[in-house]
Amino acid sequence: MEDQKLAVEAAHSILEDNGEISELTDINSDEYTLALAEAPVFEKTATIQARVAQFGEVVQTILANGTVETTDIANKGDLIVTNPGGEEYLIRHENFAHHYETTDQEGVFKAKDLVRAIKNPTGEPIRIIAPWGKEMNGDAECYIVAGYDPANPEEIGSDRYLIGAQELADTYASIEQNSELSEKEPPMLEQARELARAAHAGQVDKLGVDYINHPEAVAKEFEERGEWDRATAAWLHDVVEDSGITTQELLDSGIPPRVVKIVDLLTRKDGVPGDEYYKLIAGDPDALAVKLSDMRHNTDPDRQKLLDEPTKIRLINKYIHAAEMLGENDFADELRSRLV
Repeated sequence: MEDQKLAVEAAHSILEDNGEISELTDINSDEYTLALAEAPVFEKTATIQARVAQFGEVVQTILANGTVETTDIANKGDLIVTNPGGEEYLIRHENFAHHYETTDQEGVFKAKDLVRAIKNPTGEPIRIIAPWGKEMNGDAECYIVAGYDPANPEEIGSDRYLIGAQELADTYASIEQNSELSEKEPPMLEQARELARAAHAGQVDKLGVDYINHPEAVAKEFEERGEWDRATAAWLHDVVEDSGITTQELLDSGIPPRVVKIVDLLTRKDGVPGDEYYKLIAGDPDALAVKLSDMRHNTDPDRQKLLDEPTKIRLINKYIHAAEMLGENDFADELRSRLV
């Protein structure tokens, strides 16, 4: 903490000498501290990729809207982190293990951090000095975040920085909306049901059964556990692919950006090879959970016994490959055993 303060003070001193300090926003002021104290808590749900940077490598964090958020130069041993949206940022090697933990996929890590987040209240582009002493830029729609420690929930830390609105939606979820912390169904879930029923009206599956039974079955396990983002995405997971509804229309109807992001990942797109499609899903725990529920319903033995043998074998082989691409080798082996 003291090192962070010294870095910020040093950067401020340089900017004062250059006559630029008036352009900075002090997000450590009492005003921002009070606002952050009332802000919702978010957890990073998406996994990230990381590689060791080359000494002296210049890394720019460019957000989805084109904003150059930070520019940094790598020291020996530093790592470059890549979020699912493709934006990169540099993290010092001594800090990496504090913020990330390994997964069973090489080069893929899961964040351990929780943050409080408020939308930029200025209504204008904002420029700050981040805790690591570097200049950071955000647009009028960005968020100001501060680290959150569950052991000291009343403490609002000084490790405050900016994150783009799209990047927050893509990689974080409000824990107030997540599974264990909310038992009451949110309005978005019923809205998703209505959208799915309208989108799939008149559609039937390979067995001639009303197609809406499929998203309902996929969503069931998440509803039972109160995992509302996943349940909502499960109802909608085939809507964009199988109807004329777009992701923008889902957003316009009030479906939260994080849920729309999950739906978008689950939607097959022209020009995106199948293996790349699965790779993108594997990098997002929520999309992966919904996809696995989807696959389990599609490979349910009670459903498959109603198919002719060639179709059943073709589908099982299709899902064996999908499971392997998703890193779900136990599921792949389970499916493979049915071919014996």
